[in-house]
Amino acid sequence: MIIFDNGKLSEDYTIDHQEEDWYYQLKENLQFLLDDYSRVVPLPTHKRIGELQEKIEKNDSKVDLHILPAKFFRNKKFRKEVAKKHKDPNFFKNVFSLLLRLRKGQEFVPVGIPYFEKKYHCNLQDLKK
Repeated sequence: MIIFDNGKLSEDYTIDHQEEDWYYQLKENLQFLLDDYSRVVPLPTHKRIGELQEKIEKNDSKVDLHILPAKFFRNKKFRKEVAKKHKDPNFFKNVFSLLLRLRKGQEFVPVGIPYFEKKYHCNLQDLKK
């Protein structure tokens, strides 16, 4: 799961750049994040978060969590820095080829790179396969 934000949440979850795997410390912290987030959202969204938590627990799902600032889209140098923290050099290319986004807090819909290029007024050719 990747969460892109305006810097408020990602700032709290920034991992030391010296770590070999930048996201190791975030693994399995999705439950904590969802608990924290559910306290500040409207009731319908709160209910959906609870349903997601139940599914994760019931299926014993493992979720690799990434929390990144929106500057990921605007700053190619930052994207490269983040990509270097993965063992798979094509991690983001693979992710962006199969990405879903949560639309209006209700449903996941497929989304491609053109959506993000339009939304953030940027060129993301380096994320295309």
